[in-house]
Amino acid sequence: MSPKPISFLRAYLRYRDPTLSRLDQDRYFAENVVVAERLGARDLPDSRAATEAWLRDVRHELRCDDRTRTVRDALLQQPLPNPLLKGFGALNTAAAIDLLPPWARTMLELQDRPRIGVRSGAHGMARVLRWALGGSTSDRTARAQG
Repeated sequence: MSPKPISFLRAYLRYRDPTLSRLDQDRYFAENVVVAERLGARDLPDSRAATEAWLRDVRHELRCDDRTRTVRDALLQQPLPNPLLKGFGALNTAAAIDLLPPWARTMLELQDRPRIGVRSGAHGMARVLRWALGGSTSDRTARAQG
């Protein structure tokens, strides 16, 4: 099991639609299970509550060791293809770190940033990207069906 679905859901709730119903959140997890099972995974939690319970159950097994730090550092220091993207990259990284639960930030030895600035900047960046890309996939689908 990977914590990715819950991280993606956290991002969606924070930066796109904080009113997404619990039923829709659970449907999101159930859909991810179908994909993961087709890729060979088994015995996956299929709801937000089940995923949160799974994370609570395995949390004591998680460690930050040299391998973890190597991956963390590679992600944090990855060069961008264009120096003009440096601010975008820094904001994106800060927003991703802000999505982690406090215990994970502490375990990974990641510095907290002022949340208001990170979240405001990420909201603005998301709006600009949606505008530049012609809206989200769901927006385009709704327009096409309308």
